[in-house]
Amino acid sequence: MVSNYRVPPKFDEARPYECWKNEVSIWRLVTELDKTKQALAVALGLEGRARETALEISAVDLNKDDGMETLLAKLDAVFLREEKDRAYEAYSHFDSITKGSALSMADYIIDFEQRYNRMKKYNMTLPDAVLAFKLLDTACLEEKSRQLALTACTELTFASMKSALKRIFGGKTACGTNAIEEIQDGAFFTEQRPNVKFKRSNGSSQSGYQRQQQGTNPLDKYADIPLLLSKTSLKRAGTILDMENDRVVMFKQTVPLELTSSGHYCVDIRDEHAEVSCNESQVLVVTGEMSTKEKRKVLLKLHKQFGHASAERLQKLIQSSGNTDQDCPIILQEIIRDCEICQRYSRSKPKPAVGLPLASQYNETVAMDLHELEPGVWYLHIIDHFTRFSAGNIVRTKKPSEIVNLFIHSWISVHGAPKRIYTDNGGEFNNAEIRDMAENFNIETKTTAGYSPWSNGLLERHNMTLTEILLKMTSFGQDLSSL
Repeated sequence: MVSNYRVPPKFDEARPYECWKNEVSIWRLVTELDKTKQALAVALGLEGRARETALEISAVDLNKDDGMETLLAKLDAVFLREEKDRAYEAYSHFDSITKGSALSMADYIIDFEQRYNRMKKYNMTLPDAVLAFKLLDTACLEEKSRQLALTACTELTFASMKSALKRIFGGKTACGTNAIEEIQDGAFFTEQRPNVKFKRSNGSSQSGYQRQQQGTNPLDKYADIPLLLSKTSLKRAGTILDMENDRVVMFKQTVPLELTSSGHYCVDIRDEHAEVSCNESQVLVVTGEMSTKEKRKVLLKLHKQFGHASAERLQKLIQSSGNTDQDCPIILQEIIRDCEICQRYSRSKPKPAVGLPLASQYNETVAMDLHELEPGVWYLHIIDHFTRFSAGNIVRTKKPSEIVNLFIHSWISVHGAPKRIYTDNGGEFNNAEIRDMAENFNIETKTTAGYSPWSNGLLERHNMTLTEILLKMTSFGQDLSSL
């Protein structure tokens, strides 16, 4: 059934307004509605703010030959942004592109071209080589796959790079090479000892000849190893290489060419009907095609087989075998966390002997404290955490203004403003005037926990030394007011 296109395109604020205007322009060319009725139909089909804006125009003005232009001009005033804003959005949309793990390579290339074409409308273009590298860089490929794509790219152009990615990865959704890398256990066979017994992890033993089924070849699992064809063999087959179309003629038959992981051409000569059977007890495989449940089952077996090894040791073992699956470290941590035996025999984490230093350079962290010598008499002690250089003043009041003046006079005027002030939670330090001074000099303020003098142990230890000196001086008649 052919549509008469009487219903105008629906406007959605989540989509670009310019796209909707383009759809309306196309609809006006194919609709059977009279020209005077088109603006009325579009206005009635709008929702939300767009409908309220359209209804500000009288029905008489909409029911004219130029009613559509009047309606679009009204909507443009509300929804059409400036060209520079639209250009920046198109650029940001293109610059943020990246291939998701669930997206096939073909769909990713289509999305890439659509975003770039939208950006080109605003006269923003990239050199062909840069565009090719941008396509490759945002395809989320592993290093080996990226090198394979560069090898297959015959020219440094966007078209050549696009063709290479399509040929190699096709409709694959997983980031990486076409082939699934498998980690398999090796097996050794000998004619002299056909009845060799293998010790299994559960304590049982199994004779080698009983595991070998009749009619099977123990070397079948090595069938994927590539073999080189000699020049004599190629001549005998009448080989004609067609690199433009990625195919070869051998024995007067056209055969498609494939690519190895290193970028060389290869021909698949395996028997299509050959089936190699393997089961979990013979081969241990961890691949990106497995579900999380299957990966957990295999990794749990590895964890028990290696005597409840730690997650770090198992991860090193897996990485050394060439497996780069991103889920394995997370699953291993979960297995160790949920393993009762590992938790029972795990060692307690060592407690740190000392804390980390608060400063690594001069005037980075300055500690400040008030210490009472006698009733109504205190001294303000200031010390640099890195150099241990200290300064002090006798004070007879805890007013914040007095503390601010003494700190500026004794420290900032001599050494400059420090990066950080470290004090306790006393009211003489934790107040608006201290914070105002810190903001003016661009100083960060940090405080210790309440009733925990050990949090500022460096200053407290020097307080004791300074207090002993002052008390000795006063015992010989020295007046504190003269200090």
